[in-house]
Amino acid sequence: MTWDTDKAEFMRKNHPNAQFEYFEKSGHKIFADEPVKFFALLKTFIESALRTSYACKPGNRLVFSEPPSPLMRKFAVVRSMPQSEANKKALLECYELAIQESPFDKSIWGPMAFHLIKNKCYEQALSSLINADEYMKQSSPDNWAMYNYFFKAWQGHMLDILGKRDEAIARYQIALQTLTSTPCDDFFGIKINKQWIEEHLTKPFQI
Repeated sequence: MTWDTDKAEFMRKNHPNAQFEYFEKSGHKIFADEPVKFFALLKTFIESALRTSYACKPGNRLVFSEPPSPLMRKFAVVRSMPQSEANKKALLECYELAIQESPFDKSIWGPMAFHLIKNKCYEQALSSLINADEYMKQSSPDNWAMYNYFFKAWQGHMLDILGKRDEAIARYQIALQTLTSTPCDDFFGIKINKQWIEEHLTKPFQI
């Protein structure tokens, strides 16, 4: 459940008796992507844990060096609110704050983009997707190489909605060229794959 070396170290220190398993065919939803393997391993692990005694060693624990920023905390509250005009207004305030602070230096952009789409703020969603793309490219080039197609496809979707068909097609072409087998979460029931991208090279996306 980690995705960079720092988080792996936190897991090792905070959970010294953990068991590591690699799910090659999974994205974020391991239990859905590889349910047979996941639940079999989980059952075995729990049964093993129940038969084992562990000594608590507080010195093993690490704390995250940087607590969530005020902006991230504000966005977390906004995400938890029911969809409404007040929620939309608060979301756009978060977006403007993020732009002012540092547009390419926040992991907030991906989650914000899809919350903006949900609220039909498509211009801001496009900007957020571009920023999320750039943030991952700068902070984690290896992950970016795996997920670039996903960001480009969704940028194409927003451009289609905004009536910028030529730009949308250009994004879909990049998505197709950079497509990998790495699965991504399905947003709004949409699974980005080769068939989906090719379909929208000929047919504009609608939501």
